Amino acid sequence: MTGDRNTESRPDDGGPADLAGRIRVILERSGGIIGRPVRRGLDTAQLPADQAATLRSLAASLTAGPNGTAGPGGTGGGPAGADRFVYVIEVEFQGGRVERTFHEPVPEGVRPLLTLLSRAPRLPARPGSPPPSSPAGGSPRR
Repeated sequence: MTGDRNTESRPDDGGPADLAGRIRVILERSGGIIGRPVRRGLDTAQLPADQAATLRSLAASLTAGPNGTAGPGGTGGGPAGADRFVYVIEVEFQGGRVERTFHEPVPEGVRPLLTLLSRAPRLPARPGSPPPSSPAGGSPRR
């Protein structure tokens, strides 16, 4: 199952978002056995030109669906299940933001972006995220 939350502004023709300028792409992976969210991200302003172009191209595939719908994975992805990862990809660009959610197995068209982002530098937890849970039967250490 895939979820989409579009908060971006789009041209009047419903075409893809303009990713020609600076963009920032963030991956948050949660689920799995431990369930602890991991955030990673890339910013084109901090990448060499060739890597920035690759990031733009891969991110554009998420924002380029017809009539404002999701690109690859807009209707794909597998069902949620125990110990499966959930991926939330945010694309921030001049004038807007796109967020897509994918459950394993992710659509083929999204895998190259996930692979790139899985090697990106780690980011702090999302503001307002709950702290990691304490071990079963124990209290958190102080």
